[in-house]
Amino acid sequence: MAATDERATRLRWASAALALTLVAGPGAAADRVGGAVSYYADDNAVRVVSPRVSATVERGRATLDARAAVDFVSAASVDLVTAASPRGFEETRVETGAAAKWRASPLQTVGADASISIEPDFHTWRVGALAAREMFSRHGTLELGYGFSRSEIGRRDDAAFSRGRTTYDLLLGYSHVLGPRTALDVGSTLTLVDGFQANPYRWVRLYAPGGTLHATAVPEQAPETRWRSGTSLRLRTRLVPHLFGLAEYRLYADTWGVVAHTARLRATLGLGSEAWTLWLEARGSTQGAASFYRARYATFPSAPDLRTADKDLGPMWTALAGLHLEWSPPVTRLSALRFGVGGDLYRMRYLDYAFLTARTAVIGVFDVTTEF
Repeated sequence: MAATDERATRLRWASAALALTLVAGPGAAADRVGGAVSYYADDNAVRVVSPRVSATVERGRATLDARAAVDFVSAASVDLVTAASPRGFEETRVETGAAAKWRASPLQTVGADASISIEPDFHTWRVGALAAREMFSRHGTLELGYGFSRSEIGRRDDAAFSRGRTTYDLLLGYSHVLGPRTALDVGSTLTLVDGFQANPYRWVRLYAPGGTLHATAVPEQAPETRWRSGTSLRLRTRLVPHLFGLAEYRLYADTWGVVAHTARLRATLGLGSEAWTLWLEARGSTQGAASFYRARYATFPSAPDLRTADKDLGPMWTALAGLHLEWSPPVTRLSALRFGVGGDLYRMRYLDYAFLTARTAVIGVFDVTTEF
């Protein structure tokens, strides 16, 4: 990203942070305001610094949330061998959003949200709505949500390049309290993505049958329609006093032929006087390849109608282990004050990708939250 773009984005970030500070000021009497900075670094030369802020105001039946986040990205990774200009890049992404909820009745809540994400060559705006109703003597909650987003994709090196993409999301979820210590959540999402879904910078190498060096490279071409579905099952329970557990399984499938399974375990432990809280998390996933994915397209001089060099559409597995510690010191003028620090170790293994077999990443985060 150019220096002028970087400066402009930093200015937008400062403005967003100031706006949220004003929302959270004494005059607005915000109930909660927080900020965090996370850092991602992997052994494939990708670095991401992500500051973010958020504020929540509750007034009677209404709740209003506002948020802003920025990702400062730099990369010189092996992924760029499939790009038109494999020189590395720096880029800034800005996202702001707001959500509102209204308790329409003792048993029913409705809400809406809107957000916008800006990158030098990728702009997205999204709106959504959600309705929830408690039932079965308030032991169960049914949720129904809908989202719509529109993206405009460009190229930094081609002002004439412009493509569009539209996404429709439908969410159905149900939570039920099974007992004084246990709750069960079931959720399902259905998504339709329509429009340009390739990477405008990614090129696919074509090889002659039996050849060792690629003969040419052509732009990536993916289907313009993709139906995605996900179903999750989550169990939350208090195991013993001050120790809470979570177990979750998610199944994902789409019309491109990708099927993925994800399992997650999390333990939350209150320490001492509960001024300290410790989270431990483990997550693993496995994924099959898209139907048109090939590690090597030996089709020259012809090019298949659908082709990709995206390793994330190939077979892979991931594993994550994380730890987060939070401290809530005693305060007098605030309802609560919390400081958190944590880190994740993330391993990605690509089972059929010519340029990269594995990636290891470290993710660190520091956050502060105050309640009034």
